[in-house]
Amino acid sequence: MWQNYFYTIKKDFIACEDIPSAEGKSFGYPEAKSACEKKNIPAIPFKLYDADKNLYYQGVIWCPDPDSEEIFAPLEWAHWGAGCTTMKLFENGKWSVL
Repeated sequence: MWQNYFYTIKKDFIACEDIPSAEGKSFGYPEAKSACEKKNIPAIPFKLYDADKNLYYQGVIWCPDPDSEEIFAPLEWAHWGAGCTTMKLFENGKWSVL
C-alpha cells in the first residue's frame, strides 16, 4: 500500500454547480511532506488531463522517491473520480508526461 506521498489540488478546472470543487483539498500522508521538507526535496507540480487532453486539475505532490509508483497517486485519484488518463509533472524546467 502506498504511504509515501502527499498532494494538494491547487486548481480545479471542472468544478461546477453539479460537481463540487476539489480545489484546496489534500490527500495522502502528511509525514511524506514533512520528510521531503526535512531533506529539501521540493514539491513537484502536476497536471491531470482526460483522454481528450482537457486539463482537469493542477496541484503539487511531495514524494520522497519520485521514481516510485507513489508519484501516480494523484492520477489514480483523478482516474476514479473524474476519468483522468494522463499526468504531467513539471521537472527540470519542463512539463513531461508520465
